[in-house]
Amino acid sequence: MNNNITKYINITECSGAMSVDFIFAIFVVLIILQGVLALTSDRLDMVKDTEELGSARMVAESVAETIDATYSGGEGHSTVITLPASVKSEYKVTISSSGVYVKVDGMVGKACITPHSILKSGYEFTMHPKRSYNISTTKDGKVYSMNITEVS
Repeated sequence: MNNNITKYINITECSGAMSVDFIFAIFVVLIILQGVLALTSDRLDMVKDTEELGSARMVAESVAETIDATYSGGEGHSTVITLPASVKSEYKVTISSSGVYVKVDGMVGKACITPHSILKSGYEFTMHPKRSYNISTTKDGKVYSMNITEVS
C-alpha cells in the first residue's frame, strides 16, 4: 500500500514558512516595544513637569511665608525678599489677596496666605526672578494692609 499521507515532511523544505513566522514575531515585538517606549517617554515628561512645578511652589511658599510673617509683625514691620534666578524654567510670581500664585511653563501653583489687601499695586502684584522686594505692613485706620515694592 502506498502511504503518501503518513510521509514526514522535512523541515528544511519549509524554510519560507519559518521566515514568515519569524518576521511576524519580530513585528509584534517591535509594536510592543514602541508602545512601552512611548509610555515611558510620557511618564518622564510628566516627572520633569512635576519637578519644575514643585520647585516653583517652594518659591511661592517662601514668598507666602514671608508675607504672613511680615503681616503678623504688625504696623511698620518690613522684610526684604530676593527671588532665586530660576527654577529650571522662567517663572513669575503673582500675589493677590487670595494667595501667592507661581506660573511656570503653563502650569500654575498656589500657596495660601492670610487674606489682606495689597496697597499701591491694585489687586495683585507681580514678582520676577533675580529681583528683591520690600514687603511691609501699614495701617490705614483699623485696617492693616501689605505694601510690596521693588528694591532698586
